[in-house]
Amino acid sequence: MKIIAIIIAISMAISACGGAPPAEPPAPTPAPPSAPPAPPHIDEPEDPPPDFSHLTFVSTDTQFQDDWALVRDARGYMQMVEDGFDSELAAGLMADIADILEQRNIPFVYVLPPPRFDMDDLPMSQDIDFFGQRHESFVDALKQTDIDVLDVQKELEAAGEPHLYPFKTDLHLETAGEFRTAMLLADKLGSLGVEIKDRNIAFNEGSYIVEPYAFRGWIPRWSDDPRPIEDDVFEIWLPEFDTRLTLENPSDDIVKQGTFQETVMNGKEKDESLTQDPNTNWVTNYMQWPSPYYTIENHMNEGGARLLVLLDSYLMRAVAYFSLGVGHITIIDPREEGGVGHLNDAIFSGDYDAVVIAAGVRDFFHSFALEHH
Repeated sequence: MKIIAIIIAISMAISACGGAPPAEPPAPTPAPPSAPPAPPHIDEPEDPPPDFSHLTFVSTDTQFQDDWALVRDARGYMQMVEDGFDSELAAGLMADIADILEQRNIPFVYVLPPPRFDMDDLPMSQDIDFFGQRHESFVDALKQTDIDVLDVQKELEAAGEPHLYPFKTDLHLETAGEFRTAMLLADKLGSLGVEIKDRNIAFNEGSYIVEPYAFRGWIPRWSDDPRPIEDDVFEIWLPEFDTRLTLENPSDDIVKQGTFQETVMNGKEKDESLTQDPNTNWVTNYMQWPSPYYTIENHMNEGGARLLVLLDSYLMRAVAYFSLGVGHITIIDPREEGGVGHLNDAIFSGDYDAVVIAAGVRDFFHSFALEHH
């Protein structure tokens, strides 16, 4: 019997503080920061379906950085140092999910985002892992399985296009890069027999008005580097074609009906207090982050493809725009509390044309543990 245990590692920053006394003798040297404690257990979901009865959240004793460790690369982009990534465990989990879906005749696509940087840009040892790093060992392991992989970098290189779309001040991709990913995903699913209607409209760059805004990601606000970083430009892509959707978020009792802007974008593009503030986090203004489960119904595409998407914030806009080319999307973020229970229900009770994982490699799979019995 196969047991899949999913671990969510929780980063806790704990630092020891010390101050100099007002008089002699000099203040003693502060004690080094204490190691963060292991996070508490998260209870497994109640009454999970029998086929997935051992899919559960557990705790981990993995030790994280006491603070975010940021490094400026040769191009002036800020990169975040992270602890190691286990390619074998990550690929093994993917293979197990693929086996489950194969038994249900459901296509499974893993979207491998473009890397955030090239290793040659880094001013330090290549033995250190960074957010958005392309782990060739993970790619090689995926190739040994029957998983359909959408390697965004390879697709862009084959098309003669730039393969990097990162912000300088944030870990996410620019909107153009996420939209391009949505286009590639439509092609990939189409090659697997999943019908994507209105592809020439929803996935046509000319079908959108692009509004640029000054954008300062969260990296500069965490960095101790005194050198200034120029603001990025965050582009909001607004459909010029008719849209009519329903977004439902049961955990927060939210139901939104209306246009793409009113539902998926939550109407925030009309708020001048946000559009005029470069510190606005537009990445998470889309959809319902950090909710573990919500759905989008596209009423302009009745009878269109139904997808289950496992998602974190890394490709959130890609999936947001993809919702305009299909009939229904169920979105699950297993990192959030309750997400695994929704994943259990969705995989075994949902009627889907395909399952897609669209997430940064590390964000989803670094802390997953896999056991076989």
